[in-house]
Amino acid sequence: MEKNEIVTGFDAFLRGGAFTHSTCDGYQFCLNRWLSFFEELNITHFRQVTHETVESFIEARKAQSVSGGTIRRDVGVLRSAWAFVIQDGRWEVPLCPVCVTRHSLATATARGRAATPAEWQAVLAACCQKQHRDILTIAVETGLSEPELCNLQWREVSLGHRIIVLRRRQIPLSDTALRVLMQIERVPGLPWVFSQDGRKLKNLSSWWIGVRDRSGSEHFRFRDIRHTFATKFISDGGDIHELARILGIKLGAAATYVHLTSEQVHEEVRRGDELRRIKEFASQKK
Repeated sequence: MEKNEIVTGFDAFLRGGAFTHSTCDGYQFCLNRWLSFFEELNITHFRQVTHETVESFIEARKAQSVSGGTIRRDVGVLRSAWAFVIQDGRWEVPLCPVCVTRHSLATATARGRAATPAEWQAVLAACCQKQHRDILTIAVETGLSEPELCNLQWREVSLGHRIIVLRRRQIPLSDTALRVLMQIERVPGLPWVFSQDGRKLKNLSSWWIGVRDRSGSEHFRFRDIRHTFATKFISDGGDIHELARILGIKLGAAATYVHLTSEQVHEEVRRGDELRRIKEFASQKK
């Protein structure tokens, strides 16, 4: 019997599944959340996990204002890993105690929002460590997600070309992002941009919740930083097609990340009218 059967089982699932690199990273990120939760409850074996344990995880995620879709993904990954371990046959593992319905997640937040400038400054001011402030700054300046920030390596960062390259996706670096990355000390032999005691970060929730609560934005999720980036990108004159490419999502989904005030909407309409008149004038001259 393994000392920590759950850890060994999850590792076997990630190694044995025919996953793409990005899918494996996403699954590992979800399973790390479960492992952190199990560690708090001193749970190391599958037989210790009950229906009540899963419900406690769901309620904890709801309390963090996590969306129902994200919680369903976490639970679905646990169920898949559990099924793999059962089929593996090395341990006497009970059936997975997952039982989740859409109704049970009804109180979870459905969509994100963008932080106001004052709210974001309060978030940065609430950081107790420089690395936390650096991570949040890179997040809001690039739109990188939490897993992408944890997995970000120096070989993916080109300071000379001012871009981050993630699997055929190029993310431009603003002056602020470039300045932050240039000030980070590189440790020889350590590939990750952000790490803790020489180890890759598993997640950011261990300190993010404290920062968020100290800033007074209790319902602001880490995922909302991507919404903040997208809103600022469009407000500053960015194109929705380019936004979709930067975020690595479909064009239709990109619009859900943008939250403009009524004044900003009117400004976007005015700017669109100006661009249309310029194009019409140019075509007439031809």
